[in-house]
Amino acid sequence: YFVRQSHREQTRALLIILIFIVALVSFQTFLVHCRKKHDRAYIMVSLAGLWIIPAIMGVYVLWPWMLTIWSVFTLTVGHIMFLATRRELASNTPRLVYAFFSTATRSCFALGVVGYGLMLTDFFRIENIVGLNNVVGPLGGALLCYGLYLGVLSRDCASLCADSMASRMGYRSNDE
Repeated sequence: YFVRQSHREQTRALLIILIFIVALVSFQTFLVHCRKKHDRAYIMVSLAGLWIIPAIMGVYVLWPWMLTIWSVFTLTVGHIMFLATRRELASNTPRLVYAFFSTATRSCFALGVVGYGLMLTDFFRIENIVGLNNVVGPLGGALLCYGLYLGVLSRDCASLCADSMASRMGYRSNDE
């Protein structure tokens, strides 16, 4: 049974879609322009947004696991970034920073792969054979999302720490 839409409703729907597409293209153009003109500020603002917005959403919808993982990650990375941005670097700081972010990157990659594997087992209904109905899919999705999210945060923070330590040790890049 089809409900015939009026011409006004069809026009309104088309207008909303066009506004959405124009806003999407213009915002993307603005982001590319900002990245070209103000690369360092763009990285800092996007990192701050990537760090804070999921925590706000976690508080809003009351996700205790997400808030716990976010808090532990934030405290740990905050301490590592604190060590990497000191005016006087300790002799073992570069090794500690590299070891931490290398381990974090590998762990996030493994977390993502395990989550993806669990999602595949849910997709192919292998969990029904094992007897883990309705557990594997959501767990796999959560692990995949945590792996991707924490991996991107780790990569960006490692880049900032490396730049900071390199400038403290006297190295300069060609684009500065």
